[in-house]
Formats: sequence, structure tokens, C-alpha cells
Amino acid sequence: MKRQEIANYIKKHIDNGAKLQGYITVGYGLKDMYEPSESSYLNGKKQIRYVPLIKITGLTYDVELEYINAPTQAELPKIIQVNAVDKIKLPEIKDYISVYYDDNNKRIDGDFTVEKNMKIIVKFLNLNDTTDTDSDGLVDVLEELVGTSLTDKDTDSDGLSDSFEVFAPVYNVFNPLIADTDSNGINDGDEDYDEDGLKNKEEIENKTSAFDKDTDGDELEDGEEVYKYKTNPTKIDTDGDGLDDFKEIQLGFNPLVANEKFDITYAPKIDNDTVSPSVKITLSGEQAQSLSIEQYDNEMLFPKDMPGYMGMAYDFNVNGSFDEAVISFGFDKTNLPNDAEPTIYYYNEKEGSLEELPTTVVGNIASAKVNHFSTYILINRKVYNKIFSWEEVWEDKNYNKVDIAFIIDDSYSMKINDSEYRRLEAARNLIDKLPQDSGIGIVSFSDSKPKLHTSKLTTNKSEAKKFLTTDYFTSGGDTYMYTAILEAFSLFDKSNKDTFKMMVVLSDGETYDKNLKEDAIKAAKNKDIRIYTVGLGKNSLAYFDNYLKPLATETNGGYYSIDKAENLNEVFKNINKKIDITLDSDKDGLPDFYERGIHLLNGKTIITDEKKRDTDGDGLLDGEELKIEYKYTPDKKKVKVTGKMLSYPTQKDSDEDGDLDKDDPHPMRYLLNDRFIDNLGKLEKLSKEYYKEGIVFFDKYTVSKNKWYVFMFLRQFNPSYISNKWSGTGGNIDTKFVDYVKSQDEELYKYFATKKEIYANKQFETLDVYHMAATMTGLIYNTDSLDAPYFKENSNFFSALIKSNTPQGIVNNLSGWAGDLQTLMRDLKDRIYIKKEAIDISTYENFYFYLKNMLLSKKYSFSKEDMYADIDAYNINNKLKKKSIKEVFEKHYSEGYKKRFTNFLGTKNKDKLRDEVYFYTYQYCIIKMNNFNTKWPLLGKYNYKTKQSKAARDVFVDFIIAQREKEK
Repeated sequence: MKRQEIANYIKKHIDNGAKLQGYITVGYGLKDMYEPSESSYLNGKKQIRYVPLIKITGLTYDVELEYINAPTQAELPKIIQVNAVDKIKLPEIKDYISVYYDDNNKRIDGDFTVEKNMKIIVKFLNLNDTTDTDSDGLVDVLEELVGTSLTDKDTDSDGLSDSFEVFAPVYNVFNPLIADTDSNGINDGDEDYDEDGLKNKEEIENKTSAFDKDTDGDELEDGEEVYKYKTNPTKIDTDGDGLDDFKEIQLGFNPLVANEKFDITYAPKIDNDTVSPSVKITLSGEQAQSLSIEQYDNEMLFPKDMPGYMGMAYDFNVNGSFDEAVISFGFDKTNLPNDAEPTIYYYNEKEGSLEELPTTVVGNIASAKVNHFSTYILINRKVYNKIFSWEEVWEDKNYNKVDIAFIIDDSYSMKINDSEYRRLEAARNLIDKLPQDSGIGIVSFSDSKPKLHTSKLTTNKSEAKKFLTTDYFTSGGDTYMYTAILEAFSLFDKSNKDTFKMMVVLSDGETYDKNLKEDAIKAAKNKDIRIYTVGLGKNSLAYFDNYLKPLATETNGGYYSIDKAENLNEVFKNINKKIDITLDSDKDGLPDFYERGIHLLNGKTIITDEKKRDTDGDGLLDGEELKIEYKYTPDKKKVKVTGKMLSYPTQKDSDEDGDLDKDDPHPMRYLLNDRFIDNLGKLEKLSKEYYKEGIVFFDKYTVSKNKWYVFMFLRQFNPSYISNKWSGTGGNIDTKFVDYVKSQDEELYKYFATKKEIYANKQFETLDVYHMAATMTGLIYNTDSLDAPYFKENSNFFSALIKSNTPQGIVNNLSGWAGDLQTLMRDLKDRIYIKKEAIDISTYENFYFYLKNMLLSKKYSFSKEDMYADIDAYNINNKLKKKSIKEVFEKHYSEGYKKRFTNFLGTKNKDKLRDEVYFYTYQYCIIKMNNFNTKWPLLGKYNYKTKQSKAARDVFVDFIIAQREKEK
């Protein structure tokens, strides 16, 4: 600095009253403020002389301090010296914050430079003082900081209270010191921020939210309720009859007049189906509120190509019981054949069956009376019933193995009835179809001594078949059938109880040993051997009825009578079916016959692997996934067989919800996180047992406290969510309840202790369970002045805000998405100042670029798992007041998640969302006027430029809006 510039600088401040600080000494040479002499001696050398050395150490002003409300024990200076142009550093006292005035009592900023001698009045404000002189919801401490009147609730007279404007959860939209904040010619109170038909000041008068079109969540906008329907916009059910205002209007009732009963005709709007369901029913208000008809979207159970399909199935639901209802399905007759029989069927989920209801059809409406609700579907009965046929009854016991003896007539008469030995061909074909380990015996009979071609049962099919040739059968001699049967019993001596033992007896005429008939029947019964008899020819029918048929009927076998040998193959095929129906070769619980194909209740056919116990490899036997159902005629002589699908034995995850069938409590119902939700229901039950609700403390919990217990229990498994901050926003951990759960159901405790993630969508992306639970406790728990001490570790000022009853929505958002977004902003700064990364985030574009790439990354504080957790917690919380946790989760993870971002946004447009988000990304917390600023605790570590705060806002808003567009 040049000598003259320094001199002018000194003179300016001395003229202002500054004191010159420094000293003068004698030194050698020319130094400091004096330039070196240009003089020289005659010999050319520089002049050297002693000169005065002036050392100026500073220019200072005296600042006189006067104190108001200073603690008596505090030692405070009355005068301090401050260097010119330096910022003043004033005394600080724990639990106090200061505001400053000049000697004319004008409010001044504490962050200013001193340029003259002056007097400053320091007023200490006690952060523990909750006095609110004008009862406007803003404690005097905050009024002093903001600059609003302590005695006037509406300092700027715009119709909005000071606290409303200060705590508005949007950035810089309302200023309690300016009547028209946005300078558009309309006072803040006369504007309609949420565009619901009520002015902002009318929102205050009606105790509604100026930031939510539908304060009470009944699907009617606040303006509609006040001016059109005259209903209470803060009460879902204005007349208190149990049915909310929206539904009363929707169903044609008066929401201002209470009804004891409602005669309802309800038909939901259906856009994507060929049938339209409806119901007529009389219900109480509470029941009417729960009435719903929803599509049962299960393509596996009711595919569009099932026989007789006319349209989708529908779930009819209502809480409690009722006497009678008429359910109806409208349908399009255009493509139906004239003989179609539209019929309503009831899906009996417990039995896995479709049960036909007595159906009346008038025009294009099919109706049926019911006395309970379930799932119903309209089917063309004529087509559907063709799939299922009645069959002969047989024993439904399953065996692991089959032992079979062929007792075949080789008498002379066979030359006439089976000259081409078709009986041998049919037997060989049957042997080929037997399981590999089957025991096979071949016996021929003609004269009194039968021939046991196999001395014992053989499992060698080729060995057995070689005896079924003309080398061993010659068709000569008389008929001694019963003797052959009695001789053949010896072949079964080593058969065990898990083996299906049978004989196939074929004969064409009368036997000479009829006297042995009863002996044969008795022996067969004692050895548990079924006898299947075949009578060949048409000249011996009476004999067949008397001597072949009893063998079959008395031993639970089967009897067949045919005219021609050409039909023997068909008979033996039928016998093979009986074997397959009875035999379960792979011991999976399904008969071999039905593994090759069985009709399900929807008319479709499923095939499993008869040689593999667990076809799909999901850990469940085929017979554990598919049960055989038998429907008998009244006389029990005929049966209709269908497969009851418990889960698909050909798919590891039948309902494709991410849970393997063996782990899924409802494997045929699409529901993400099925087992998790079932266990939540168990946990909720325990919470009700533990907490017997008496007085409901709505000032501390927005829903029943037992629901808070459930989420608190989950939250405590992550140590990050048991800090003071979380105690303040989500309530203290109740270790007694945690111990109670462990003592009552240790398996349930262990399940949740390790269940860190659940599925977020059908793509099986995940969300953080404990994070969601923490956010849920923050949403349920009402933070108030009693919780202020928990926040002192972050900021005395933030603690004061809590004491001032900061609107709960602000604390809620900080417990969820807003807190995560602020932490992500801090993460980005950490990359520069802690991790020392060489990145430039000084511009809007760069800050946006880096933050966008960090959003959803597991490396940082706002991962995709956290995002889903925050958004789902917000949406689920909105539904918890009237339904159990299990019900809400079931609804959300079957359908609700598909519209998660749409539901999160609600009625907000992009501009409104930007206002709300910027409230949190702007670094200063709530109070940001009259030269006073304090940072959000999570943003306190660094400074954020306005363009950086806007970039953070836009990253989040752009993501949310983009996700909503994808959901359309």
C-alpha cells in the first residue's frame, strides 16, 4: 500500500473517532511506511541515517455495551475494542440467544462491521422461556428474533397470524412483516396458496391447511366442503353416522343428516373389463364405509383363456356380517352364443373350489343372493362344465409300487374268441406302461394245472413279456380259472403294505372249478389284492355276471365285458389308468396318472413330473402344492376329480411376488412381502396385548399407540435410530416392549432382527425396513415442547422452535425425505472437505450434476432403499387411522406401491412441490428475516449458496415428478 493511501485510511478512521494503536522507536535505515531515500553521498553510496520507526498495530473503535435480561451470574464487558472494519464478536451465554439494537433502539444485525465508536444494546433471550404474550403460537423469544409484535397476533395485518407465516412449510412465500409478500397486489391472507377454493385467511378461520386441498382426507376439497356441501372440512364424517362425507355424496346420501342404516346400490367404475360388478345391500354407516368391490387380479387362478371365461373375478368386501345382499354382473351379450348360461360362481379359497350360485339372468344382468362376501366370477356354465366328467369311483389311497399278476385264459375256446392273440399284445402294452420297479407275474390256465411262467414276481419287463407270446400260449384245453387264481396268490408272498397288489384275470367262458369262487375272493381280501376281471365274448354274459364280476366288486377291483378281442387294448389302457391313479411312484403325494395331467378348478390342465418328487425344486413336494379333490354323486358310484392348487408345483414362486412358495403364507395371492406382512400382524397383536389402550393421547400419537409400538420395535434394531434426535422426533425406545416380544415369540423376534429389507416393487428392488420404521415413528409421534431437550445437541435455537410447537408436518418431513435430502447435501460437501475429492460444485449445474448422481446410490445417505422407505412410510401413515397395520400393508404391497409417487404428491403440482422442498434445502431454518438466520441442524456443518440449495431442490423434485409420470 502506498504511503498516501495508508495516510488517508488512518485519517478517515481517526476522524470517525478511532484510536491509533502502535508505537515509535529509533531504528536504522528506512522502513515501514517510509520509502527509501533517493539521496546519495558524493561517492555514490546510499545515505544511511537513523530515522524514527513508527509501528501502527491497529485502528480501534470503542463499542459500549448495554445489556437487557442478562443473567445475573454472567460476567459481561461494558466496553470492547473492535478493529476498524472487523466484525463484532459479542458475548454468548448458554441457553440464551441475543438480539441487538443501536442507541436509537433500532434493530441491527449481529453480523456487522464496526466503523465508528458506538453503543450497542444487547438483549438476551432465554431459549427456555415459552411465554407467548399475544397467544399467536409464536413464543416471545421467536417474535423478538423475527421482529414481529409481541402484542399483535398479526403484525402486518394481512389476515394471517404471525405464527402461520413464520412456520409455513414453504420457502419465502409468507413474510409476517409484509402484507403482500410476493408484491402481486393481493394481500397474503386473500390469496389461495393450495388452490382449494378457500383464501389463506379462510383456511385459518376454518382450521384447515393452506397447503393441502383436502385437510381431512375425505376426497373433498376444503372449498367444496365449506361452500358447496356445507360439510366440516376438518372432519371426515360431518354427521357422525360412520360414513364419510365423500361416500355419502357418492352414494346419494346427505352428509349433514345422520343415518342409522343405508340402503346402498354400489357399482364401482370399471374401465378395463368385459363385466361390471355391483351390489345392493343394507348396512350401518361403519360397514358402508368399508364396502368395496375390487378386481381380483390373479391371472394364474382365473386366466382369460379358462373355459367359459366372461370377465375378471371380483372381491366383494365389508366389515362385519349382514343378512343378505344381491350381487350382480353386467355383461356384453354381443359375442355370447344363444345357448350361453351366464352363472355367478363363488371362489371358496379355503377349499380351493368354485361353487356355483343360483343365478338369475335378466337381459344382460346376472344376479345372485349371498349372505357373506368373498370372491365371485361370472362364467358361462355351459362351456365350463364340459371340461369335467364323471368317472367310476376307486380307492384314493396312494401306493409307492405295484405288483401285478396276469392270469390269462389259454383254453381251446380262445382259438375262436382271440385267434390273433390280441390278449397277449394288450398285456405286453400294459407292462410297457408300468413303473420300472413293478413286480410282474405271468400265469396261463387251461387244464386243471395252471402254468406259473414266473415262479416269482419279476421287475424285468423283457423277461415278463417273453412269456406273453405264442411260444407259451397255444389255446388248447379246458378252463380252470379259480385254480389259477389260487395258485397265483403265492407270487405276492413278499409284497408289502405300501405296494398296490392286483391281478388281471381274462377269460372267455365258463370255468370247471366254480366251487372255488368264494375261496378265491376270501384269499384276495386277506392278501389285500385287487382283482380286475375281463370277460371276452358275447355268449357267456350271464356267466361273467355271476363269476367274473363278483371277483372284481368284492375285492375293490374292476370288471369289464367286451365282445371282440380288438377292444382289449382299450380295456387294458383303462386298467393301466387305475394303476396310475393308485400308484405314486415318486412318493410325492400325487398319483402318477394325475401327474400326467389334471384339470384345475379353472378348467386348465397342469402336468408335473411323475418321476420327480419336487418338480419345480422349491422345497415342497408336488403333493404339498397340489391336492386331489373328489366330488361324488349321491350314490357314491361316480366321482368328478379336480386339482386343488395350493401353489404351482411347476413354479417356485407361484404368485410371482418374490417369496418362494415354501416361505409364502399365501402362495397363490400376489402380495409383495407376504410373510413379512403376516408377521407384522403377529407383532401388532402382541402390541395390543402389551398396551391395553385406555385414554388415547392424541397429543402424542396420531394413531393408536399400539401401532407406534410396532414401528418402534423395528426401528430399534438399527442403532442409528436410537439417538436423542430420534427420541425427540419418534419417541423413546420402550425396551420393556422389546423384551416382551422376545419372551412371547422368540422366533418372531429373530425374524425381525434380521429382516433388514423387503421388496419395493415387482422388479424386486428393496427398501430399508428399519429406515421405514424410524420414519413411521416420526410420523406417528407428535413432537412437542416436552421433547425440546433432545434437540439441544443440534442447536439451542432448534430446541426453541420445538418448544414453540413447530408444525408437526415439518418434524415429520425431517424424519423422512427432507432429513435424508439434507444429509445428502452434507455428503456432497464432505466429498470435498473430508474426502478431499477434486470436484467443483460452485455452480448450479455442477451441484445438480453431482447430487443427482449421488441420489439413490448406496454409497450415500439417500439410497434408493431409503427413498422407497420414506415414500412408503408417508403413504402408509396416511391410511393407518382406520385400518390395522396388516390391512394397510396388504393393500399397499398388492396395489398401492404401483402409485407410490402419485400418492406421495397428492394434489401438489410441480411448483408447489418446489416451494415445499426448497423450504428444507435452503440452509436457514424457518426463521430467515430481519437479519437473523440459523441453519437447519443437518446443514449446519457447511455453508450453501442459494444456487446450491436450488440445485438440491430440483434434483429431488425432478426425480419425484419423473417417477409420477412413469406411473401414469
